[in-house]
Amino acid sequence: MKFKHAKHGDTIPWKRKFALLPKTVWSSSDGRTYTVWFDYYFEKKTYRVKKRPTKFGYSIECGDWDTFRKMEIE
Repeated sequence: MKFKHAKHGDTIPWKRKFALLPKTVWSSSDGRTYTVWFDYYFEKKTYRVKKRPTKFGYSIECGDWDTFRKMEIE
């Protein structure tokens, strides 16, 4: 059985999401941020490998998903 692992630069395309709990969302049309409750917004995720500090003062390379959110206001 093979599993597909995320690699640096992998992207999940823009998807429409519903904000049940408060989310901070960037509005590309207004150029400002909103806190959204009970409304739809768009979200895209990109996997990035970065150097991250440890509590012992070392740095390690590990990956994580960066989330980008935007709100399309008509």
